[in-house]
Amino acid sequence: MHRTAALTLLALAAACYEGADAPVEPTPRQSNELRILGGAVECDACSQLEFTIGGPDLQWVTSASFVGSDDPRVVPRASIELRRFTGDSGVVLQARARFIDSMPLGDYDLVLLTPGRPGDATSMTVERAVRVTRNAPPTPGPVPPGPVPPGPPVPPTPPLPSGTLRISVTVGGADLDSRFLARSSGCDDYYGDCYVNEVSIDQPLQLRLPASAYSFSLAEVASNCTVTSANPAEVTVVADSTSELAFTISCVPLGFVEVSVPVSGSDVQDEFMVGCLVGGCPYTSLRAPGPVRLALGPGAYLITLPSWSLRSNCRVDGPDVLAIQVTSGATAQLSFPVTCLPFGEIRVSVNAADPSHAYRVQYPVGCDDYYITCNSQVVRAGSPASIRVPAGVLGLTLFDVPMNCRVTGANPASVTVASGAVTELVFDVACP
Repeated sequence: MHRTAALTLLALAAACYEGADAPVEPTPRQSNELRILGGAVECDACSQLEFTIGGPDLQWVTSASFVGSDDPRVVPRASIELRRFTGDSGVVLQARARFIDSMPLGDYDLVLLTPGRPGDATSMTVERAVRVTRNAPPTPGPVPPGPVPPGPPVPPTPPLPSGTLRISVTVGGADLDSRFLARSSGCDDYYGDCYVNEVSIDQPLQLRLPASAYSFSLAEVASNCTVTSANPAEVTVVADSTSELAFTISCVPLGFVEVSVPVSGSDVQDEFMVGCLVGGCPYTSLRAPGPVRLALGPGAYLITLPSWSLRSNCRVDGPDVLAIQVTSGATAQLSFPVTCLPFGEIRVSVNAADPSHAYRVQYPVGCDDYYITCNSQVVRAGSPASIRVPAGVLGLTLFDVPMNCRVTGANPASVTVASGAVTELVFDVACP
């Protein structure tokens, strides 16, 4: 029998199952300020957990694992699925952990991997996030004076009966695909028990699974290939034996679409992205005028030059989505003509007494050099700076103002830039 201890945002204590209360213990405050929302989780011989993590830098977390708090060599096998969402206090992670084996008694740290976090740090730790215990025995009567005899040893929980599932793929035809994803069916990737693994024609996949009936499907199959066997396919894993599940795939020759982007005008853009509007092919970088060659399976496609890949001074002369019928072994051509308008110019001046002091003009407002690139130029009193940008409204901020000085006008200042025109912007600086 599996029991589940769950912790949610609205719960301030762990849930109770089958009459066993799960006490809540406060999580020690860490230097990285990560915490289990609602208190530490106590797992009473459970097979899965749900809990929520709060704290800074959680937007960088990609995976998690448990490790023994007192012995880091103890690394229990667990599948931890993470769902990121924004709460009242910022980004939080909702985690669901499924233990593959029985976890030994003790305390466990939760290690969060953050490869996308700026800087050198690659992980964060919530210390003693989970405690694995057993049901407490009935309260004994008074103990007579004298030495207390040791109690009987607690036997380990026997593992669930399991077997091996071997998944193989055979591919035939032309322009063969070789790598796929095998995933169990009937789950939603969070609340269900999902198994998602890569399998190739050269390396069959072997999974150790609890003895039970399963349904697996093959995904990420190339558009020129078709699964000719049952997909999904049913299989039963028998304890202490190996079950076989084989998929067969047939492929036909690819077709090709050559996409070109001829560009005319001033201040032209030279790099674009083209791809399929609805599935079928990823977006591909194109250096104008191209062409770039897209390899596709036979069928109808909508090829697009998306608006997000165009600079604000450029536009497509015609439709930005074109329909094309791809034929096996043939090549078709598409063209997206683009016209670019000349940039506008902002002439930035500083009206100040000291001509030697260097100020810095930065734009756009709100840039952080991570999500939005910051651009800047140096400007001195009597030496204006010229900034060329596409037409539109732009905010500029004057930095490096001496401590005894202040900008008397708006800072940041908003400027409307016209194509091919010069706009003047003056920052007045007063120094008592």
